[in-house]
Amino acid sequence: MIEFQVPGMGKVEIKNVVFDLNGTLSMNGTISQDVEKKIRQLSQRVNVFILSSDTRGNLKELAEKLGVNYRRVSSSPESAAKEKFVEELGSENTIAVGNGKNDELMLKKAKLGIAVVGEEGACSSAILNADIIVINPLHALELIMDPQKIVATLRC
Repeated sequence: MIEFQVPGMGKVEIKNVVFDLNGTLSMNGTISQDVEKKIRQLSQRVNVFILSSDTRGNLKELAEKLGVNYRRVSSSPESAAKEKFVEELGSENTIAVGNGKNDELMLKKAKLGIAVVGEEGACSSAILNADIIVINPLHALELIMDPQKIVATLRC
């Protein structure tokens, strides 16, 4: 578990981190070694999940390589399915990380939503529903692993 206190927001207890795959964690179907290393470290502290419509067909392979849980999202609309997944996990104890239109609802539903504006860009509605915006997945992971950065960003 990751715990921290944000002035104006209160105590935060994170048990789960949910990532979108394509455009968020992976670029052109691959995950960098640095991101892979950080995900392995993070999974020692919280439950890590990857949600994806599996555009590139490698969700299972990447999730197994990382040693994390995964779910292929196939119901339409995908955004509602991702939101429901976060809700089922317990939104008060979950961080969601994404970049696309289909991530906007899970970013809003989670206790903390992080939008990644990587090489693929980010949908404006994902950005508007996020609490924090970063420029790549490594920065998102470093933020989660060092919650004092979150505190510094979100304090009132």
